[in-house]
Amino acid sequence: FHLHFNPVRKTLSLYEDKHNKDKVQEAENNKRTSDDW
Repeated sequence: FHLHFNPVRKTLSLYEDKHNKDKVQEAENNKRTSDDW
């Protein structure tokens, strides 16, 4: 088992979760503006 990798992987996945949330938020904003025309 590569236990020493776990903290890094957890940090990476947390960072990716935040990044994905930002992407979703961005997509939602784009959808809203395109719906508003």
